[in-house]
Amino acid sequence: STTLDDMSLGEHARRHLIKNLLPEELCQELLLIHRSCAVPGYRPGCTSTTLLANPVWALPALVRARDLVRDAVEEHFDAFGEVWPETTVTVAWLPSASLPVHTDDCQE
Repeated sequence: STTLDDMSLGEHARRHLIKNLLPEELCQELLLIHRSCAVPGYRPGCTSTTLLANPVWALPALVRARDLVRDAVEEHFDAFGEVWPETTVTVAWLPSASLPVHTDDCQE
């Protein structure tokens, strides 16, 4: 099977992994939110939930996670104040789920 790392997408295909970006306590909160609020996702074998579809009690954890990721991206690309999250979603992929190789550039 082909992974994104195998594709010839040029420099943009490189991945930058940050270990322990989200604190363990926040990860546990996100798991609880997802298990409580997720619905069947946009593909077979996955579940998802969006920021606006969650109850008010879930918003602080989701926003905190989004902000941590945004801050890490801005730091990595030296782009303070230039990154604006388009959406905030949690997605869980079940063992039967699959996703073909693709890019999320709205081109295909």
